[in-house]
Amino acid sequence: QWVQMSSGIGNNESCFALASSGTSVIAGMSSIGIYRSTNNGVNWTSTSLNNLSIFTLYVSGGTVYAGTSNGIYTSVNNGANWTQSYLAGEGVGSILINGGFMYAGGTGVRVSSNGGASWVQYLAAYNIKALAVSGATIFAAATSSGVWKSTNNGTNWTLSLSGTDPLTFLVSGSNVYASTTFSGLQMTSNSGTNW
Repeated sequence: QWVQMSSGIGNNESCFALASSGTSVIAGMSSIGIYRSTNNGVNWTSTSLNNLSIFTLYVSGGTVYAGTSNGIYTSVNNGANWTQSYLAGEGVGSILINGGFMYAGGTGVRVSSNGGASWVQYLAAYNIKALAVSGATIFAAATSSGVWKSTNNGTNWTLSLSGTDPLTFLVSGSNVYASTTFSGLQMTSNSGTNW
C-alpha cells in the first residue's frame, strides 16, 4: 500500500531524487529545489536551495551532494542549508565519490582527484545519466550509447554494454544491475566483461 506524502510540497510536483541523511528525508524536485522532512515525510519544508532543478542526491559521510541544473550544491546539516560548491553553470545528473576521487555525470564524466578544486572531463560526447562503482570498476550510463567502464579512476573508458539506453544502476555484492529503456534489466557479475 502506498500513501501520498506531499504536505508542504503540493500534489503536482515531480520528484527526481530522494535521499536520507541523519533523521532527514530529502527530496529533489523538478523545478522548485529541495524539500526536507524531519518526520518521515509527513510534512515537508522548502530549503535554501529552492529555485533549481534537482537531478540527483548523493550522501557521503556527513555531506549531502545535490546535482542541479547549475552545478553541485552541498549541505553539512542534513539538507537544511545548501552551498554551491562545484561546477557552477554545468548540469549535473549523477554524482559518485570513491576513494579520493569525485565523479560528476552530465555532459560527459567529470573527475576530480583534489576534492573538487579542478576537474577533467571524459566521454564528452555523451549524456551521462548514472554512475556506479563495484570494486575497482566505475560504470557510467550514457544515453543512446550504453554502459561505459573505467578501471583506472576514470582516466580511460571502454564500452562495456553497447546498443542500450541505460537509465540507472544498482550494485548488490559483486553484481551490477543496469536498467535500460529498450533492453530490459541487464546484470554483470564480472565487472562488466559480460552482461
